[in-house]
Amino acid sequence: MSPDEIESIAYAVLPPGYVGSWHHAPGPQWVITLQGQWSVETTDGTVLVQGPGEMQFNADASAKARPDDKRIGHLSRTVGDQPNVQLIVKLKPQAAAKRTSGPCAY
Repeated sequence: MSPDEIESIAYAVLPPGYVGSWHHAPGPQWVITLQGQWSVETTDGTVLVQGPGEMQFNADASAKARPDDKRIGHLSRTVGDQPNVQLIVKLKPQAAAKRTSGPCAY
C-alpha cells in the first residue's frame, strides 16, 4: 500500500463494556488493534476476537446474511476489562478495489 492510496488515518478508543450497533464499514479500511481486545460479529454469527498486533480488512459495505435480515455489516464490542485502542486506516475506494480481488501482491 502506498501513501497515495490512504484517505485517512484515525485512532478509536472503545471503553470497557462497549457494545455497538449493527453497522457497515464507512468505506474500505484496515483496523489494527493496538491495545485491549475487541470482537466483530458478522450477520452469519461468526465472531472474530482480536488483540494487540492483530488486524483485519473491513469492506462490508452492504453485507447481509439474508435479504429479510435487518442486520447489516457487523457488530463490534470490547472484550475484557481494558479499553480497546485501534488504528484505522481508511483507503480510497479505487485503492481498495485493487486489494479485494486477485492474489496478494506481497
